[in-house]
Amino acid sequence: MKKAFIFYTVLLLTGNIYAQIKFTSVEDAVNFGISNSDSLNELKLFALTNMKMAKLSFESFLPQFETSWNEYDNIQKYSADTRTKQISFSVEQKLFDNGKSRLKYTNDKYNALISYYEMLDKFNEFRLNVLEKYYSYILQCRLIELKKALLENTEKELAVIEYKYNVGLELKSSYLEYILSCKELQKDLDDSIHEKNIILSDLKSLLNISLDAELIIEDKNENINFIQRPYAEKTEDFIALILKNNIELKKQFSSIEYISKQTKILNQFYLPSVSLKAGVSFSGIAYPLTQPDYSVNLIFSFSDIPFLPSSFSNGYRINQKKLSGLQNSTSTALNMQPGYFTSRKLSKISLAQAKTSCNETIRNLKQSVKNLIDEHDSSLKYIQLIKEAIEIREEKILISEYQVNAGLMRTSDYLKEKLELSKSRQDLVKEEISILLLQKKLKFLTEAK
Repeated sequence: MKKAFIFYTVLLLTGNIYAQIKFTSVEDAVNFGISNSDSLNELKLFALTNMKMAKLSFESFLPQFETSWNEYDNIQKYSADTRTKQISFSVEQKLFDNGKSRLKYTNDKYNALISYYEMLDKFNEFRLNVLEKYYSYILQCRLIELKKALLENTEKELAVIEYKYNVGLELKSSYLEYILSCKELQKDLDDSIHEKNIILSDLKSLLNISLDAELIIEDKNENINFIQRPYAEKTEDFIALILKNNIELKKQFSSIEYISKQTKILNQFYLPSVSLKAGVSFSGIAYPLTQPDYSVNLIFSFSDIPFLPSSFSNGYRINQKKLSGLQNSTSTALNMQPGYFTSRKLSKISLAQAKTSCNETIRNLKQSVKNLIDEHDSSLKYIQLIKEAIEIREEKILISEYQVNAGLMRTSDYLKEKLELSKSRQDLVKEEISILLLQKKLKFLTEAK
């Protein structure tokens, strides 16, 4: 892993072995999770092996070899029996089959490619899940820090309020309101700690880390350093990158290409498949066989013609370097195909559906990118407003503190202002984490797979 260091410290406690794992960035968490996931690695290995197998499935382009051995015993009643032995070798090579072999080869590669894209989908889904859990954990840690500081400060002020109340310088209602506020803040803090622990357990499970292991996520300032400029002007660039790298769109493009080629071959049913078959045979009554007989056949097959598939063959035999025979043959079958025209119509509809689905995917991707960018730029504006509000509230707090000390303001009103300031700070952290998550998602969606 590039930046973070992940180390394991073996601690022997009551006979158990615990590991300590530390991440300093979300990229390291993603890389660790992928390397530690048996299911993802097996899925990747299967997809890559399947693609390699598909590239090697060109057997339909290769010649077919055949050999045979025969012995004939001819039993005669009034004459001597005769025995004939024969050994033959033949090779057949397709010369033309209207692209059927290429289509089969393309189909095998297409299926392997679909499997590969599905594997990439799983990896991308895993990355986004880790991304969300990681930054959800960072968010809870930041919120806990703010809530702890607020609670500690409020408890200190409660001690002062309690003293003032005991000496008659503070109203009981203000004192009780401070007590209730402390209890509510403690409850809110406990809820955040509980939520953080749940997120951490979910992240361990996602990364295939034992629940007994100690997982440390280092919360550095650079973890929430985000690009502080709008994306609206780069909308078209983002759209182009996502359309280029989107896995689902790649799958649909591959599907359209395959269906188009298949339809083209179906429309050229009148073209024959042509193959050349050559052979040599040796015959005689005893070994070694020394009577070679050569043959060459040119075969035309019109098997794709609807209803009446036919085949033609033209053959030559050569014996002792002389032409010893000619053979011409033809055959036709009546093939009942009641659903032929409906099947052709379905093929056209399938192609139209694939193109329509592809156009819908492109339209939806464009809209989703625009929505993400709008959300991103709106968050940037909201962050600026929150920062300005925090500055105003901090200045107002200083004034209110002076007024409280001078007896010009109720402590309960002062407490409300402090709670509002804390809420603004928490909102700022939420928005910063949210916009960073948006930027990471856009990066994952636009980068080449």
